Amino acid sequence: AVEALQRQAGRRPNPELDLELENFSGSLPGFNSSESTIFLSQQFERGGKRNARRRLARAGGPVAVAERREFELQLARDVAHAFAAGLAAQDRRALRRAMLSLAEEVVESAEQKVALGAVLKAEATRSRVTRNLAAIEYAAAIQDLDLARQSLARLWGAMVPDFGLFAGTMDTLRTIPVVADLDSMLASHPLILKYRADSQRARAGVVLQKSHSSQDLSLGAGFRLLDGADDGTFLVGLSMGLPFSDRNQGNIAAADILVEQANLAEQAAANELSNGLEQTLGHLAVAQGAIRGLRRDVLPSAQVSYDEVETAYRQGRLTYLDLLEARRLLAESRLSEIDWLARLYSLRAELEWTIGRSLPAIWEGSR
Repeated sequence: AVEALQRQAGRRPNPELDLELENFSGSLPGFNSSESTIFLSQQFERGGKRNARRRLARAGGPVAVAERREFELQLARDVAHAFAAGLAAQDRRALRRAMLSLAEEVVESAEQKVALGAVLKAEATRSRVTRNLAAIEYAAAIQDLDLARQSLARLWGAMVPDFGLFAGTMDTLRTIPVVADLDSMLASHPLILKYRADSQRARAGVVLQKSHSSQDLSLGAGFRLLDGADDGTFLVGLSMGLPFSDRNQGNIAAADILVEQANLAEQAAANELSNGLEQTLGHLAVAQGAIRGLRRDVLPSAQVSYDEVETAYRQGRLTYLDLLEARRLLAESRLSEIDWLARLYSLRAELEWTIGRSLPAIWEGSR
């Protein structure tokens, strides 16, 4: 569309053809006393209007390029967010399925102990309640995964997901850069380039509006057939507007304001990106610290505790409630890890959107 506008902007005004017929009919007999004139005129633009139009049209090119790149970055970010949500939902479903399997085993064991008279019937009832709750949570996890698949598929226009499971990992725990290493990249962000190009287009609009304060000149020539078509004469003409009251002042003032508006929009975008960079890096550090803490302190201890309780339960030294509590603690720890990993994955996508590019090198290095 921009290229078509550029071609159109270079077109010159079309010539005009006038045909006049005078002194016919009325009190005069037919066309015997009529006079006809044919006149061809051409408008000549003054003040550099044509060149100003072409500059304005060309200025739209960088804006369109930046807008397309901005859209691509936004789409990539949306895909990454949807993919992270899908991976997390898939991991949650697997965890909920394991918890349901354990709950079913506990129900079976409790019912056997009730039959042997080793425990009260209420123990089996409580185990079934726990099993039913686990089944509800597992069903909800299945639905969440289906919704995540649909959300991702909609980004490429598929009404029904055309893939099965998510393949990949959310483990992106790497060295996080500092603001100083990335701040210089913000100047080349498509959002900044768009507003900067829009500012240049606004300036071209000022030049165009100023060119309209110059009045165009029309030159023409024609031929007139006099009374009875026996005689004829040539005509020439010249016309030009007189800029007494309208010198396009209002449009020029509006164009100047649009330049200021574009400049302010660029400054606001730069501030927003800079603030977003600091916030994203800060959130990344928080997520990284949480994951490291979970993996270093919480998950190993929860796993050891569960293994010890399970052994004691199999030996009859602890009840199923102790086993379920240990399992619940381990499951909550793993769910917390899944949530933080999904957040870390999404924050990485947010960071790459903020700097306007993919930076896999940032994530290289030891954990």
